[in-house]
Parts: sequence; structure tokens; C-alpha cells
Amino acid sequence: MADKLAAFYVLSGLIKDPSLFMSDKYLFTVEDFPTRFHKILFACVEYLGKNGADNITPLLIDEHLSKFPKQYAVFTANNGLQYIERMLVGFENNFDISYASLKKCSLLNKLYENGIDISEFYNPNTISIDESTQVNERFQNTTAE
Repeated sequence: MADKLAAFYVLSGLIKDPSLFMSDKYLFTVEDFPTRFHKILFACVEYLGKNGADNITPLLIDEHLSKFPKQYAVFTANNGLQYIERMLVGFENNFDISYASLKKCSLLNKLYENGIDISEFYNPNTISIDESTQVNERFQNTTAE
């Protein structure tokens, strides 16, 4: 299960405000992010933010990742600079909602990996719109805490 839009908004929020890494309100791990690309971008932004960068720019991210050939190859293959530029232009104040969704997806993925049935909150095999709506409502009304 992945919420790529939530990852987009969380990453854009962290790029715009790296002080969020220092907040007790949020707990970030690389495993919360759905794809290798998102994980690499998160790890880079986290490193820059925790090491004093208070203005993280697309070029700073590009420069940092260029030191790591494998990660940089994933970044460039996914048009990383353009992705970040879209984040900064399209940044909306959806951080808390997106953070909650990202954490819920992360938790459900961990439960699923450990053999726990998560179909009450996520079932990709559902065809019925009514059933999908009910499952989605349960997911939206549940916290990851």
C-alpha cells in the first residue's frame, strides 16, 4: 500500500521547512516512504535538514545526491529536479493530513509484512464501489497511533 501523494506533500513540507525534523510532533523514518525514489529523496532531505541546511533547494539536493552514483541514478531516472520543482510550486498546507496518511500506510505495510490481515483497512482486490468506500472510510477514520 502506498500513498504517493502523501509522500509528495510530506517531502515538500520537509524541503520548505527542515525544522520539522526537530519537532517532537513528528517521527520520520525512511521506511515510511513508498518507493526507492521517495526513500532516497527523503534520506537526502533529512541529512541536509539535520546538518544545518535551513534553505533546501533543488540544486542543493542534486549536488548532494551526485556524490552517490547509485542513488543519483535513481534520482535522475525519476526526473528528480523537476519533481522537486513541482513540489515547491504546488506546495499546499496539507502537511499534517499527508503525514497522518503516510504513517497509516507505513503501519499497514508493516502489519501486512508480518502476516496480519489488513483487509479491513485496505483491500486491493475489492471490485464493489460500496465496499471500497467503506474500506476507505475505515482507513481515513483510523490513526496510526
